[in-house]
This record gives sequence, C-alpha cells and structure tokens, in this order.
Amino acid sequence: MRTVNSPFDTIEKLRNSVIQHGPSSDRIYLMKLKEEDYPEIIPELVRLAEGNRYGKIFAKVPSRVADGFLREGFDREAVVPGFYAGEDDAIFLGRYIKPGRREITPEL
Repeated sequence: MRTVNSPFDTIEKLRNSVIQHGPSSDRIYLMKLKEEDYPEIIPELVRLAEGNRYGKIFAKVPSRVADGFLREGFDREAVVPGFYAGEDDAIFLGRYIKPGRREITPEL
C-alpha cells in the first residue's frame, strides 16, 4: 500500500506496519504497528529517519510494547486509555533526531 497523503508525505507499509513520512512534516509517524514487526521495526524507523534527515519519529503503540521504544530513546508524549477496543492503552511516543524539533514555538 502506498498512497499520497499530501504533495510531499507518503503513507506506506514498513514490514507489515503502516507509516506516514515525508519532508512536508519532517517526520515519520508509525500509525499502526503490527506486533509481529516489534521490536525489529524500531531500528528500521531510526535508519529511515536518519537517512531522510527527518527531525522526529512519532509512534502510536499499544502500552504492552511501549517500554521497548522507551529503551531506544523515545519519550512518552501522551496516553489514550482504552484506545485499543478498551483492552489496551495507546501510548504516543516521540524520538527527536533533530534537537530543534523538541522546541515549542510560542504563538504570535
């Protein structure tokens, strides 16, 4: 599967999981993790981000696998309780490849 999300970002499969990435957003978003891809997908995401010079990797994963991402330098950004059919929480994680992506710019 490969569809154009915007003029510059793409949605496609990495292994069996679904990602969105591109220069428009300057990041990779792991939209849907297939658990058979875990944990091997983590270094693949990092290589893809570094190879494309993206600033951030953003991932939505079930809480039962979040610790593996945290050990690999991801930070917890948000939790949605019961996201996965009420059986597991969704953890939103970020890993910053470019330090400037971590900064929040105030609204003018």
